[in-house]
Amino acid sequence: MSTAVLPTSSVNSPRTELRELSRLAIPIAIAQGGQALMGLVDTLVMGRAGTSALAAVGLGNGLFFAVSGFGMGLMMGFDPMMSQAMGARHFTRARGLLWQGGWLALFSGLVLGALLLLTPPLLLLGGIGAAEVSGARDYLLWRAPSMPLMLAFLMVRSYCQSTAYTRPLVIATVAANVFNVAADVLLVFGGEVLPAAFGPLRAIPAMGVAGSAMATTLCTAVQLGVVVFAVRGRPLVGAESSTRLPVWADLARAVKLGIPIGLHFSAEIGVFALAGVLAAGLGPASVGAHQIAISFASVTFTVAMGIGNAGSVRVGWA
Repeated sequence: MSTAVLPTSSVNSPRTELRELSRLAIPIAIAQGGQALMGLVDTLVMGRAGTSALAAVGLGNGLFFAVSGFGMGLMMGFDPMMSQAMGARHFTRARGLLWQGGWLALFSGLVLGALLLLTPPLLLLGGIGAAEVSGARDYLLWRAPSMPLMLAFLMVRSYCQSTAYTRPLVIATVAANVFNVAADVLLVFGGEVLPAAFGPLRAIPAMGVAGSAMATTLCTAVQLGVVVFAVRGRPLVGAESSTRLPVWADLARAVKLGIPIGLHFSAEIGVFALAGVLAAGLGPASVGAHQIAISFASVTFTVAMGIGNAGSVRVGWA
């Protein structure tokens, strides 16, 4: 791959640094914003399915991200390691860290996914209606399998950021958003909404809340598939073959760096999830309104987070 955007021994002027940062940050921010946009589309589609369904998705989504936030933080433990390896031109190590991140995504994703399925009964303690709790349980049952897929995507995203190969992130985001709109409508409302020309797709039943979760899980698989395909087809020049087995020293270092970040994310996201639970105590309409507001806010927040990620990559290169 081209390494033209990687650091040199010279010190960049503020204007040059801003230009290089923007070149890296814009596609990352687009990818981050697109990720949140899928959640917004889910919310808008479920709003058409009814207040109770929207409330169930809002509660399930809040629980998912409260739990997955810890996993996201764990994966971010690889960010400085990856950027430093690229900055030092240790391309073989960078490729090896990608494999180690895959192992951590698998291990932590399975554990957190199983833990996620235990959370719906906690909603009953908040005085939430049985219909909303049942809907949230259905949502998480189909959303939990996306946990290791999402964490693996975050790892490949970290690799793409660190190697300045950000085009696949944008392509994956666009593909996933297009797929998400179609999958949401089809799985939530069923194939009956389609014209007769779609043939067998018209036989797909309406799945409601579970359909929204299934659509999101499939979108996550699409995103992961796109970036993995892109990375496999673009090896680093000069990188030698690296071990694909777990390297416990690298995993331990990433976990040590990632645990504080994960705890921070879980606490921060957990506050919003708790707000959703408290809103649910006021009725389905309240938690639905909360979910809509959070979905819009997430789009702007994740764009800013993408710019921050680009800054951390530039620091790691130095």
